[in-house]
Amino acid sequence: MIKFVSLLGLISISIFLISCGNDESSDTSCLLLSDQLAYAYTDEEGNLIQIYDNGEAYLVDNGDCTFIAQYFIPGFFEETYVRTDSGTCIILDANNVFKPFRNHEIDFEGITDKLDLIIENESQTDRIFTNFTLQSPSAKTVNEYVALQNCILDGSCDFIDNRFDFTESPTESSNQVLRFFSVAPTADMVTAKSSIVSSLVFFEKSDDFWFEALYYVDGPLPTTIADFESSFFEGSPGPRLIFREDNLVIENKFGDKLNFEQTAGQEIAFPTEQWVKVKVHLIYDENNGIIQVWQDDVLIIDTSGQNIPLAIWVQNRLEIGITATDNETTLYMDNIRISDEPI
Repeated sequence: MIKFVSLLGLISISIFLISCGNDESSDTSCLLLSDQLAYAYTDEEGNLIQIYDNGEAYLVDNGDCTFIAQYFIPGFFEETYVRTDSGTCIILDANNVFKPFRNHEIDFEGITDKLDLIIENESQTDRIFTNFTLQSPSAKTVNEYVALQNCILDGSCDFIDNRFDFTESPTESSNQVLRFFSVAPTADMVTAKSSIVSSLVFFEKSDDFWFEALYYVDGPLPTTIADFESSFFEGSPGPRLIFREDNLVIENKFGDKLNFEQTAGQEIAFPTEQWVKVKVHLIYDENNGIIQVWQDDVLIIDTSGQNIPLAIWVQNRLEIGITATDNETTLYMDNIRISDEPI
């Protein structure tokens, strides 16, 4: 199991190490590469960030450039994927490929062990999830929560603070659903998480991406409840479902974090202690993508704009559950679907 999961997560781990392994240094060369500028934005602190075709990201200030990260590794697509007559496939080795998921649904019925959600080998195409994240005061860092995940998977330990389990629905005892629980983060943490992840999806620029799920929140609303990401880029950028006050919003998890909100004065609050159906439709584009969200079949967001940082961006990750929270809370989910066709 771990070998298959680790293989698919290799590229994200590599980029994490590269971005963290470079010391910041002043370098005026980025100013000479204006014809190779791929993306520029002003971050939340007012800093100008410029990213170039070679994947290097620089802080630009008064004519000086400071290298801050390897935002992506050029050629990541060719090293990871191959296009075939039947679609794009993940390269596992010289002789084997794996067709990533573009359509999948799961209602959690008939699954007895929560760890049976996790795919063990390429033949288990009835499973989509590759790993999980349980970030809490007992497992704050990446190394700590990855180690916790691995020992849970090999049976040498159990959940500590945060967890996910199968349980009966809060409203219907005969219906099995997936429950996520998270404690609150401590003051030295950015967030806490209790989520499951698939690194086996594939959507790219101009693709239609549809997502639907039932949510039931018992407690305070989490910060975010679904992330549509790319692990090939530093920070795993992409759109995500986030709450502003008690309203559902789409936020770009990159750049200046553009928000696509409900129409002012017409917002529909997200209720707790009842099931809510959430549906998302995105057409990915670095300039003029489509962003649509339905809440209980009511279209609450219908707009357009940038929803990916670069044209070469690829969504290979789907993270659902309590993907971030500032408070202790419980979230139930059921009837999860992704598709490249209308849901």
